[in-house]
Amino acid sequence: MPVNTGMKTTIEIDDGLVRLLKRRAANKDDSLSGVINSLLRNALAFEEQQAGVAAPFQMITFGGPANSVQGRPEVLKQQDDEVDYAKFREQQR
Repeated sequence: MPVNTGMKTTIEIDDGLVRLLKRRAANKDDSLSGVINSLLRNALAFEEQQAGVAAPFQMITFGGPANSVQGRPEVLKQQDDEVDYAKFREQQR
């Protein structure tokens, strides 16, 4: 389990909600604090998403430098032309 490095605070939570949170914590083999933190993070992220606040951009890449895309316009145009020509050739068969 992660080490708690957060601030301790006292909040008032409805009894029924605490029972549900404790049940979820037991099912997930997590602490009550861990479940509450996770739910709060998810709720805040969802709220930001609904408000149009963009999440930080993260480029997902695969492979190494040999598979990298050359971002120069002339290279991209050539690659597009090659794909278009290959499609044209297939259609002509």
